[in-house]
Amino acid sequence: ASTFHTAFPLLAGAKAALFMALFFVFMFTLGRRFTFWAMRRVADFTQVVDGQLSLALVLTFVAAGITQLLGVHPLLGAFVFGVLLGRAPRTHQANSSLMKSLQTLTNSLFAPVFFVLAGMRVNLFQLGGFGVVGIILALFVAATVVKLAFGFLGARLGRLPPWEAAIVGVGVNLKGGTDVIIAIIGVELGLLSSQAYTIYTVVALLTVVASPAALAYLERRATPAAEEQERMEREEATSRAYAPQ
Repeated sequence: ASTFHTAFPLLAGAKAALFMALFFVFMFTLGRRFTFWAMRRVADFTQVVDGQLSLALVLTFVAAGITQLLGVHPLLGAFVFGVLLGRAPRTHQANSSLMKSLQTLTNSLFAPVFFVLAGMRVNLFQLGGFGVVGIILALFVAATVVKLAFGFLGARLGRLPPWEAAIVGVGVNLKGGTDVIIAIIGVELGLLSSQAYTIYTVVALLTVVASPAALAYLERRATPAAEEQERMEREEATSRAYAPQ
């Protein structure tokens, strides 16, 4: 009996891994072709207002539902579809109308709901004494140093000036929402305790609070190159145009 109970989680994990491998293969072959075809079809042959946005939302929920049926977190399915959508024809440009609509919808609806649900899991009374405060500060420093270092290194390898490279590093450090998503999945899978989740969430919040001031300081020190200045002026002109599309 003990051998059965020991082997059962391993079999369940192997089954989930097999299903996810098949899901990835399907999404990056047939799923990719269907997504590209459907986005072009909606854009070119239908008169539906914001048709691409509606299709993107439907396919996002479908992909999330599939991974949930497979016993994996629905966030993974939505993420995989986002990877495909980011490469779909006439949708992958950062200034495309679809991307702007998705960003507006996400920032105004989905992101607030997500962080409300994330906040409901936080229990500050479980943190304990000053020892936990030291752990939080140590994690905050460690996460900041690692993200800053690798972001700065990558930007320097991309031949950005030092101040701009530092901005890239701080920008990478600002992405605290990803840490919260991973912590939520860890709690639901039983890999993280409620106290550990609270610690990670507090670290993410500290990162979000501290990074904007650092970005503002570095931005004043960084002089944009001629190409970057031209790009910013072009984006400013486009945003002020009467017919930007």
